[in-house]
Amino acid sequence: MSSDRQQTTQSWEIDVPLWSNPLIVGATARVFAYAVIGVASMLSLIFWVQGDTDAIGPLWLAFAAVGAGLFVLGLLIMALVFGNRLRCRFSIDARGILFETIDRRAQRSNRLLILLGLLLRKPQALGAGLIATTQEVQSLHWRGAFRAEYLPQRQVVILKNRW
Repeated sequence: MSSDRQQTTQSWEIDVPLWSNPLIVGATARVFAYAVIGVASMLSLIFWVQGDTDAIGPLWLAFAAVGAGLFVLGLLIMALVFGNRLRCRFSIDARGILFETIDRRAQRSNRLLILLGLLLRKPQALGAGLIATTQEVQSLHWRGAFRAEYLPQRQVVILKNRW
């Protein structure tokens, strides 16, 4: 961009609904479903190779129950801890799109998870907190390979890459 042109940035803040948003609830359900299917499939293969096929059905039921329970727990956390909203800021300029989580509860929760992971010596909690912290600010440059999909009934623009 030349120095004589003024760079314009469009920026806005929004409270993104969580458990009342079908896109977020659907994505959360898919995450738990893929996790259940992946782990149960691997264990089923092990049981099948060992000839213990009677255990495969109860294994799938157990994993489905755990996955459903964790999904419901996730929805409760969205509702009770975050109050069904996540405060975010979006900025668009000539370089691309910037997403920032500016919700104090989310930021505090991420740092608390890191602290608890360190104090309790739980690498899973520490890793989850670190991943969540790195996702608080994300950017997408225009030269990247993605497409935009507009959903007018929800007033939503979804940016998708090949994944």
